[in-house]
Amino acid sequence: MDKFILVGRYKIHYVEAGQGAPVLLIPGSYSTYRAWNRLMPILAKEYRLLALDYLGVGDSDKPRKGFDYTIQEQTDLIAAMVRQLD
Repeated sequence: MDKFILVGRYKIHYVEAGQGAPVLLIPGSYSTYRAWNRLMPILAKEYRLLALDYLGVGDSDKPRKGFDYTIQEQTDLIAAMVRQLD
């Protein structure tokens, strides 16, 4: 199921599937959640999956100013997303 979460001032897209213990699926650098499409049906049988699109990629926001797209900035956004989703 496609979902969005507002993290700070940025809208992050993620897909949620399955039930059970949560597992965050982070794609390779600047890839989309679609990198996990083949594995998600298998993992969703036992886990609650959250597969995200990085900021600037896929259906997430693509800010032109105020975000430098560094690994640290992306990591900080993902950590904030996880905290918000509890």
